[in-house]
Amino acid sequence: MIVAEFSLLPMGSGTSAGDCIRAVHALLEEEEIKFIPGAMSTSLEVSSLRELFDLMEKANHLLAQMGVRRIITSIKIDMRLDRETTIESKLSRLQPQTGDSACTDGVIDGACLSNLEEQ
Repeated sequence: MIVAEFSLLPMGSGTSAGDCIRAVHALLEEEEIKFIPGAMSTSLEVSSLRELFDLMEKANHLLAQMGVRRIITSIKIDMRLDRETTIESKLSRLQPQTGDSACTDGVIDGACLSNLEEQ
């Protein structure tokens, strides 16, 4: 399994990219890709580099169909060859090592996401 993070920057289409991001996330859902949206990028799981680059090509074509004239695509790829990795396995390593399972949805700046949402 490959865990990747990507961002698409539509240029020349205004200051808000919300419509473009929602369209790309809808594409990922249609393709039945497991993904987690973030504030500045989207993380996803794919089975191969071919699948990842095919998705990036589809996403770029989708934005072009929406009228975007220039697209900057950034991709980070974590391809473990020694063992299987998933988004969950990566996030679970961020949990406190005290055995406390209360933080099950990730950590930002040392704080559980669920705790941040309660504040």
